[in-house]
Amino acid sequence: MGIVLITGQMLLQFAMGSFKSANITIGSSEAITKANEFKRYLNGNPMFQPAPVVPQGAPLLISPKSPSPAKIEVDTLIKVNNALYTILKNVCDAISICWQNWQNSATFQGVLINGPVGLGMPGCLVGTGMEKDMILMQLMPSIQSAQNTREAQKAKKESLSLKEPVEGIPSSTRLSSDFDFLKKHYEAIASALASAWEIWQSGYQVTLSYPAGAACSLTLPPTPNLPVPLAAGFSPADVIMIKPLIKLQMDCNYTSAERHPQITDAIFTSIASAFDQAFTLWKAQTQITNVMGAGGVAPAPPLPPGPVAGAVGTGGKLV
Repeated sequence: MGIVLITGQMLLQFAMGSFKSANITIGSSEAITKANEFKRYLNGNPMFQPAPVVPQGAPLLISPKSPSPAKIEVDTLIKVNNALYTILKNVCDAISICWQNWQNSATFQGVLINGPVGLGMPGCLVGTGMEKDMILMQLMPSIQSAQNTREAQKAKKESLSLKEPVEGIPSSTRLSSDFDFLKKHYEAIASALASAWEIWQSGYQVTLSYPAGAACSLTLPPTPNLPVPLAAGFSPADVIMIKPLIKLQMDCNYTSAERHPQITDAIFTSIASAFDQAFTLWKAQTQITNVMGAGGVAPAPPLPPGPVAGAVGTGGKLV
């Protein structure tokens, strides 16, 4: 296991901080004004009385438009808030699982060792687990749940001859149970992260140290590299593993008749921000170890030991 594991909770904390900074408010003054016209017929119905905004099941990510929201507004806000929190948590957990799977599978190949220096050129780092399908596989239970809910709601509407609800305050079903909403957001996020990761991985290169390679006889015996941070290497794609470009790719991947652009923007921004922060931390504190170098040609006795040429390093772990 790694020194720094990118846990779902870590990503979620980063994402929530970003989401809150979007300062999203929920409420519809027009809907409340219309409702107020009927207050006198409701005999002081508590749904239209001011109520405190108290978190229920999830930290507050959004706030009401009204400074003194009625209970009907608060109830809607809590439902939407909990749905948004669930979306962020699902995505962060999925990324974390795939990230750890990739890290556990990651190895090095074809590191060319001459003397004490090993050069890992682009393509030397290989691993699986961060592909789009792998990320979406982790999200399938929530996607399937949303699909089941949609089918149940559709059947209920048909049986009761209900019409589609009018646009207004977003309802909980439009976020937590809307199959299209979830699926398209999840796909946009998974595509952006998987594509960026693949490009970064394929371009990664690093210089490793093999002190024993400076003085060998005949060949380099199996020798591990000196541990070095992953950040000691680089990839030309480091520049795309940052919040603005990850967010831009999510936007490009998202194809939908937008209903809640501010919410979509906040979701993509918060996930991109969390990924950026975690990736920077992970690179700095994750070590490349046990890339075993061996082989090559070194001076034969009676010549004194000398530098090896053409040895190769393979394997290793990221810890």
